[in-house]
Amino acid sequence: MIKTGIINFFIMSILLISLSEESFTQNDKKQNYNEVKKYYESNLQDINPDRKKGNKWFYRWLWDNRFDIKPDGSLNVLPNFNGFDNFVNKDNDRLQSNNSWIPLGPDTDVPTYEYRSGHGLGRVNCVAFHPTNPDVLWVGTPGGGVWKTENSGKSWSPLTDYLPTLAISHIAVDPVNPDILYFCSGDYDTGGMSSGAAMGVFKSTDGGNNWVKTSLSSIKSFKNSMLRKLIINPENTDELITAGTYGIWKSNNAGEIWYPINDSLITDLEIDPSNTNILYAAMGTKWNAYGSAGILKSTDFGDTWTELNTGIPPKNAVSRMKIAVAPSNPNYIYALNVHTQTSGLHSIYMSSDAGNTWQLKSERDSIPNILGAYNGDKNDGRGQGTYDLTLLVDPLDEKKIYTGGINIWMSEDEGKSFEIVSLWINVFGKSIHADHHFSAYNPLNKYIYFCNDGGIYRSKSIKPGKASWITDYIDRVAEDIKPGSPDTLKFPTVWENISPGLNITEFYRLNISKNNPGYVSGGAQDNSCYFNPNSTWINYMANWDGMETMINYDNPDIIYGIWQNGGLCRSDDGGRTVIKGVADTIRNLGERGLWITPSAMDPTNPAHIYIGYRNVWKSSNHGNNWTKILDFDSKLFDTVNFNSISILRTSYSHSGYVAVYKSIAWDYEKQMNIPAELWLTKNSGETWFRSVNNLPLDSMIISSIEFDNNNPDKLWAAVYTTSAKLNLFVSDDFGQSWVNTSKVLPPGVAILSIVSDPASDRNIIYAGTNKGVLYTEDSLDTWVPYMENLPIVKVNELEIQPQTGELYAATYGRGIWKTAIISSVKDNNLSAKLSFEIYPNPVKNRLNIKFGNNPDFANLPVQISIIDIAGRIVYNSNSHLISNNSDLNMDANFLPGVYFINIKGSGINFSQKFVIVK
Repeated sequence: MIKTGIINFFIMSILLISLSEESFTQNDKKQNYNEVKKYYESNLQDINPDRKKGNKWFYRWLWDNRFDIKPDGSLNVLPNFNGFDNFVNKDNDRLQSNNSWIPLGPDTDVPTYEYRSGHGLGRVNCVAFHPTNPDVLWVGTPGGGVWKTENSGKSWSPLTDYLPTLAISHIAVDPVNPDILYFCSGDYDTGGMSSGAAMGVFKSTDGGNNWVKTSLSSIKSFKNSMLRKLIINPENTDELITAGTYGIWKSNNAGEIWYPINDSLITDLEIDPSNTNILYAAMGTKWNAYGSAGILKSTDFGDTWTELNTGIPPKNAVSRMKIAVAPSNPNYIYALNVHTQTSGLHSIYMSSDAGNTWQLKSERDSIPNILGAYNGDKNDGRGQGTYDLTLLVDPLDEKKIYTGGINIWMSEDEGKSFEIVSLWINVFGKSIHADHHFSAYNPLNKYIYFCNDGGIYRSKSIKPGKASWITDYIDRVAEDIKPGSPDTLKFPTVWENISPGLNITEFYRLNISKNNPGYVSGGAQDNSCYFNPNSTWINYMANWDGMETMINYDNPDIIYGIWQNGGLCRSDDGGRTVIKGVADTIRNLGERGLWITPSAMDPTNPAHIYIGYRNVWKSSNHGNNWTKILDFDSKLFDTVNFNSISILRTSYSHSGYVAVYKSIAWDYEKQMNIPAELWLTKNSGETWFRSVNNLPLDSMIISSIEFDNNNPDKLWAAVYTTSAKLNLFVSDDFGQSWVNTSKVLPPGVAILSIVSDPASDRNIIYAGTNKGVLYTEDSLDTWVPYMENLPIVKVNELEIQPQTGELYAATYGRGIWKTAIISSVKDNNLSAKLSFEIYPNPVKNRLNIKFGNNPDFANLPVQISIIDIAGRIVYNSNSHLISNNSDLNMDANFLPGVYFINIKGSGINFSQKFVIVK
């Protein structure tokens, strides 16, 4: 589960600064994607790109921003989403009015056969507490929005599904009126990987049911800043302070008007619990010396700030800082500092007199690197403090602190010495997921909460284990416990995982079995690969980022999983056992794939699989042996593009048809772009030709390639752009020529993935975008929303199950969803004819379903299912009761939350959302 140890905090803030049209300060020049890549790769060249603890965060950043590059290497300005809401909400041929998307999960109760696996559900960035009710919590996620529970995590409900951003860094609850909530938009810890995510502060006055964007994002100084935190003055709740990568802003009228206070790069913000006029702000730096590390203090709730004399080096040493104030004695203030060159520990400073004087308590040479992946010894000197960092002072003891990075550590002597509390590998009993972003204490129930890349966990008592266990008993190469080690060593802290019900998994890719309906697999950020053999999820491939997956369509027990940069594994028994290193014979030659390495399966012989590294390789026996079928290194091809392959696609129907795409490269010596390349073969690589005619390979990046389901000579290529009329090309002659067939896109929306409807003759194309799912067809001149009940979420990949006529979506922050394709909704039109009503909605005590006069459905057998927001089936029944004004009534003995009813069978695929409240 280890993210990357990046060298400094520069990457986290560079995206925002790069995307601005103007610099916020005179010395802050605009940054260049290619320069960033070159700089960091040169610093990381001694680190194996496959290692979990060296560079994952950096390569993830590069991958996510690969499309947003101008010809000169600068990053694009954030898209303008004005008008986007109107586009999505208007009545655009409401094909889904009687058929909505429904979630498939997964949830955190997913089993695994790999005992070391520490997989979870998905990343949680923050938690906020109700001021008087300990059962009520809110959490914020990087791509799944704000969620609320009213029963301490037994069930969860999403609150922000239809806002233009679902990236949340912090939530603040009004302590006087808890119906008033604020959230900071943008994913601060990653630098904002979702385009358009940084939109300032949002506010709700009805407990989160409805939200409005405050005016912060419209003022000049905001500059699309990622916001770290927002603080409400408990003595005057109209006073707000927020801070982030471009500075500090204040509102005196509950967010109606904001004004800038300070232009420093702020990495944290804290309040004195005993004197609410006192605030502290931590400052950070980045690679080009923008910013200055240190701590600011305000005694008038942010109107004025003074820099404290801490002794923390202001330049070239500390990149990011986390501060914490002791609840039991607010004179105690701690600062946890990240080292610029290693992203591991730099130092811990402490003040015991409210910041007047400071002491250096420890530094990287005096204590273990508590931000490392293991025990912090000399072989564990790096970390990822630029990505995950949290600090908490024990509520009863000002000398006891808890730090969170990859793992959790604890000090009982003011930070002078530490012991380890958790480890990302589950070898010393069940631990807690890695990569900690937020920690907090709730005085109402006395639980300590940790938010990490697996979800949200809590404990009433945190106790450490021993770092010496790792020294003595962990094999770091195998990432496992050494043979013969004692089995009695267990971390003593007991954690409660309250994440189940949060539908927040960040999927990069998905795959379905075309011959086995219901079989789905997907690769998730930091949570490995998931496999669903017809409604029961498991997790396989322990402790990696899951990427591409493949299911053998003749024998669905044979599944593949790929981790970052092209590591490949296979299971022949449905994930019970996993064969690792399936492609190591290729990788041992020095070949590496991109962050997401593409793969594909032959449509007529599932033993034949393809994978794209620097070159293209094929196996005819499930990956046991490999042959290079496109050898760019041989110089036999007209190519100067040195990039690894980003798209590899096979035909749906004809064996041997393969499309391979390499994106635009950058020539550092000539300071110019090298055009992208598209190569095609009809005979599994015996011969290839380069497709160039009328396709803008020199100036635009292809995000997805799609074969027609019935005619393999027909291809579509989606272009990633926010241009309204340049996004889709088609070829009817297998790439010999291309025609621009683009349709108008909504404001700020860009296409990430396309699939074609196999059952329609109207050339229906579905697009997964940075803001949900759209479709178009021959008769339309625009892209039309196809999003009934689907959150406005980033959709990385789409797939269609041809036998059931269902469209699957891999979302980056809301799990996997499915719906019926248009041809089954409109052409057959059965679901559209169904007369159906749920009443009342929201449901309190009894769920009543009223079927109207439905003569077309007389005596048709169907399956009626009720599915919760996490994709779990909570009710399932076979029925004929959908005609002749029949009723279905039942006690609503379900936990509060969002549910979906699905009626399927006899040509019907109908679904609708409802809510249960208590």
